Amino acid sequence: MGNDYVQTPHLDELAKQGILFTHGCVVTSVCMQSRATLYTGQYSSRHKTYQVFNNITMYEANRWNETLYTTMKRHGYFVGFYGKWHHKYDRKVLGNYSTFSHYRFYDGDHIIKRGNVSTHITKLNEQDALEFLEKRPKSRPFFLTVSFFATHAIDNSEEQYIPQNSSLDLYSNDPVPIPKTMSEKHWKDLPYFFNDANLARSRFFQRYNTSENYQHHMKNTLRMATEVDTACGNILAKLKQQNILNNTLVIFTSDNGNFHGQHGLAEKWYPYEESLRVPLIVKDPRMPRNKVGTKNDEFVLNIDLAPTILSAAEISVPSVMQGDDIAQLYLNKTTTTTSAWREDFIYEFRDGNPYILNNMALVQKDLKYILWEDYNYSQLFNIKEDGAEENDISNQTDRQSLLLKMQSRMKALEISII
Repeated sequence: MGNDYVQTPHLDELAKQGILFTHGCVVTSVCMQSRATLYTGQYSSRHKTYQVFNNITMYEANRWNETLYTTMKRHGYFVGFYGKWHHKYDRKVLGNYSTFSHYRFYDGDHIIKRGNVSTHITKLNEQDALEFLEKRPKSRPFFLTVSFFATHAIDNSEEQYIPQNSSLDLYSNDPVPIPKTMSEKHWKDLPYFFNDANLARSRFFQRYNTSENYQHHMKNTLRMATEVDTACGNILAKLKQQNILNNTLVIFTSDNGNFHGQHGLAEKWYPYEESLRVPLIVKDPRMPRNKVGTKNDEFVLNIDLAPTILSAAEISVPSVMQGDDIAQLYLNKTTTTTSAWREDFIYEFRDGNPYILNNMALVQKDLKYILWEDYNYSQLFNIKEDGAEENDISNQTDRQSLLLKMQSRMKALEISII
């Protein structure tokens, strides 16, 4: 999946036992909005979960009685959630706290104090998940979400990535490869309105501005990624110990991608490949043997996961959800894909932060059109030939008809996401 350096043996094994989606994507690359999309199966334009940073308020307009969690719970599932919820904790959102059968919310730091004991957040995610599996009522089906905070940074702190002490020797002897687009030239090739006040640029300076800084932050990031892998391995081992691993749908994914210096940027938000692509592994007990250990290259989006889980549970998908059941891509024993599957999709990002740029994109396998909305500025990339998005071809004379075609297609699809 593009990173041969990081060590994730348990997730690698999960992919061998299931299917790896090479084009798993988010429709908005930022944690709050993307997680709401996972819960609701909706674009941000519909669920309208935004965070306005300048006054630290959130507008919640979700139909929370039709989220993935409430629907599963209404149909008899014992529903657990542990880790980063990232939404209001009040009764308006959680429906008198009946969304989950059991939950614990925590995020924002890498060391969490519970009672008098301080524990690394990833270890806490693992402990809570194992406790849930041990204590769940064995007579009921269950649905468990382990919502890792790692590898998210502790924003604006001096030490932004804090792995567990046991991981400090990992990656210590070999340098992390530097992305080929992490250069001053690539930064200057971005649209003219990208400047040092841009949050993705200022965080680049915090983390990656020198070789030493880059190696320090990246190695700690990768150590935390391996810790998540270890936690996943222990959770899967518990399922196997309870003799239910082969009867459990397991999904591993993320809420957004990340720039680690590419284009001179850090973080997410923008519709370049590093930001909108996410890992996605599915192990499904219904999967035909000839699909086990394979890869699928179709566009699979985070709006698809809620409908996929509900369909696997044989629960009707609420009409407000906008995704599709991805199981149709691997349950068919004779074909590798479904002819009616999507060929492109809309990416969107809008937020109240003045230091992050609003944008929209039309994403295809071979082409990507980006509209920077505040400036009415277009970019067009030939992804097939320029996967690193180094060459904007929107101003080339022979590409104008193609540019107009992409703009027209984006306008047509935009109507469907509201």
